[in-house]
Amino acid sequence: MTANGSGPTTRVVVVEDSLVQRANLVAVLEADGDMTVVGEAATALEAVTLVAALRPQVVTLDLNIPDGGGQYALEQIMARTPTPVLVLSSTVHDGASVPAVEALVGGALLAVPKPSRWTAAFETELRRSVRLIRTVPVIRHIRGSRRNGAGPG
Repeated sequence: MTANGSGPTTRVVVVEDSLVQRANLVAVLEADGDMTVVGEAATALEAVTLVAALRPQVVTLDLNIPDGGGQYALEQIMARTPTPVLVLSSTVHDGASVPAVEALVGGALLAVPKPSRWTAAFETELRRSVRLIRTVPVIRHIRGSRRNGAGPG
């Protein structure tokens, strides 16, 4: 239930290597009381393991993370534990940038630029986006399963 008792909370795993950015993202997502961050990862390998173990309803994913990068983590998550993913990364400049398109091809539902300064409007839109993608059914992607044995990189 949400903090106000109006319904179930959305379970989120946050993948971000910057401790400061991760803490900020957790605070923003949990601000309205209808989302709970159930896990946090700083690397691609942590992300894949955590998503498989916790089975969140949504994953927020930075593309610039250690152990293979966010694209690798995305492909592995979508091959092993398909989950709605919102990419939030400084490498995404707009929805048509190469990193955004690669993330969408890899199975992300949305790829948005991480702002240098977070505004109330951005935070509201981020929470709205997480609520929205939670409702989208996702499928297993073969792209990540082809790389299962190859490891990151």
